[in-house]
Amino acid sequence: MEDDRLLERMVRGDSQALGAVIDRYTAYVNTIVYHIIGQSMTREDIEETVSDVFAALWRSRKKVRAGKLKSWLSAAARNLALKKLRKAGFDAPLEEDLLLPSEEGPQDEVQRRELEHAVRKAVRDMGPPDTEIFLRHYYYCQSVETVAREMGLGLSAVKMRLKRGREKLRSALTKEV
Repeated sequence: MEDDRLLERMVRGDSQALGAVIDRYTAYVNTIVYHIIGQSMTREDIEETVSDVFAALWRSRKKVRAGKLKSWLSAAARNLALKKLRKAGFDAPLEEDLLLPSEEGPQDEVQRRELEHAVRKAVRDMGPPDTEIFLRHYYYCQSVETVAREMGLGLSAVKMRLKRGREKLRSALTKEV
């Protein structure tokens, strides 16, 4: 695989290999970062975060496993974008597509939007750090282990907060419906 060869060259200190990775994955990383911070921050903030992802790749090049370059870039882009949002005082986003839209009529569309609003409110009302844990695990598909490590929490604490979050969400939606 071409990515693995580029990664091997980067491990040996070949900065041209990093340039090739940047050429190949800038649009991909930019899309991830934009979807997280694009509505809250400037274009310069997005570009800075994308650059930070590739700088982090260079610093961590010896730790990236073969066959995992794209997933490493994806996780780094999400994490650095979320970090930038938190540093600027913004909440982590809860995107429109959390629920799958499948209804046909206008009444169904209104009901779907009301349910989406209720889900957003319930997740935000969990409060920090529960909201972030919930979003990282269920929206950004991070494993419990990754969430615990990156947030500096114990594995059992993350599992317990996720369980409580599901219960809060279920309770809030039951009241809403």
